[in-house]
Amino acid sequence: VTHSEQAGMLKLIPRDAHTVLSHFEIEPDIVPFTCCPKCFATYPPDFSAKLLYPNKCNFRSTPGADVCGMSLLKTKGTSDDAASGDQGESIWSGQPIKLYGYQQMSAWLARLFSRPELKDYMTHAWDQKPDGGHWTDIWDAPGLHEIKGPDGRPFSVQ
Repeated sequence: VTHSEQAGMLKLIPRDAHTVLSHFEIEPDIVPFTCCPKCFATYPPDFSAKLLYPNKCNFRSTPGADVCGMSLLKTKGTSDDAASGDQGESIWSGQPIKLYGYQQMSAWLARLFSRPELKDYMTHAWDQKPDGGHWTDIWDAPGLHEIKGPDGRPFSVQ
């Protein structure tokens, strides 16, 4: 292998984990919500708006309560007019102060069930017997095996 071939091969090696995940298409489908730092209300991104998230939290704990009003986005500063000394509005950077990563249940289940070892675990879950009466797993609980479905049969039958 020549030096130039080695250099070419080295350029093909990803520099970070994000690149590897992207190439193999195994990145989780996470939606970045912003989260109020005060009341923890969450806001999904609005991809059709100029800013993805609202500037301020508009959550009310009850219909008659005051709006939370906490800033959700970091600011770059203010639009001060240096000549007149007037203080202007905050200029929002669009960067959330606090993020909450959300994954839809269907996406999470798809990733969970795509794991090859899970199929074996699920297949043999009912085969496990408690060792000496000590439970080590929820499947060891006798009551779980006795739950009946709407048809009167056990809810989970192999």
